[in-house]
This record gives sequence, structure tokens and C-alpha cells, in this order.
Amino acid sequence: MMMAGRGIYGEKLQLYSSWLSSCAFRVRIALNLKGLDYEYKAVNLLEGEHTKPALEKLLKDYDGKYATGDEVYMADLFLAPQIHGAIKRFEIDMNEFPTLLRVFEAYQELPALQDAMPEKQPDATI
Repeated sequence: MMMAGRGIYGEKLQLYSSWLSSCAFRVRIALNLKGLDYEYKAVNLLEGEHTKPALEKLLKDYDGKYATGDEVYMADLFLAPQIHGAIKRFEIDMNEFPTLLRVFEAYQELPALQDAMPEKQPDATI
């Protein structure tokens, strides 16, 4: 049985997804396990749609401290490592994504995130 999935403001849940994404696969599993209905928004990875600033556009008018509010939610747990990887591993200039950069700077203030940083782990080689 599927329940109507609703975001924190009552809107229907939307999942920006690709059949190729293992991350989106995990989210679909979680939504299905919870029985939450959602609108599937296809992102074509093969055509590079994921490199366009879609998330930046979604969050640009949002003034919460984190991605979905002033508290850390599951979306932040997924977003923080993605932005960290973009900056550290792929050297993406995040200045063209000011909202995501602002959110990531807020994440940097969290001791839980600081302690979880890859470079702080005992087996880190960098």
C-alpha cells in the first residue's frame, strides 16, 4: 500500500532520479519500504543533465540553513558528501552554485560532519 508522500511543506515528494544512479536506487528502496508515493523526475545522466545546476535552481529561493530547513535532515546527509566530493575530489568551483556553497558552509560548522570527514578517518591516505 502506497501512502501519499509529502514534504515538510505538504507538497508531494519528488525524486530526481536516473535508472543508472545507485544513490537514487537506494532512495527508491527507502521510499518503497516506507510505502511513500513520489513523483519520479528523470535526469538523463548520459546527456549530462546532472551537470546542470538543477538543485541550485530548486533551492535558490530557499532561505533555510540546510537543504530542507534549519535542522539537519536525511537530504543533508546525502548532499554534504556530494558537495564535499565535488570540491575536494573533482575541484569543482562551487562559486557558480552559491546556494549549495552556502548550505555546505553551514554543514562545515557541524561537529558530526567535521568528525566524519574522509580525510579524518584512520585509513585515509591523503
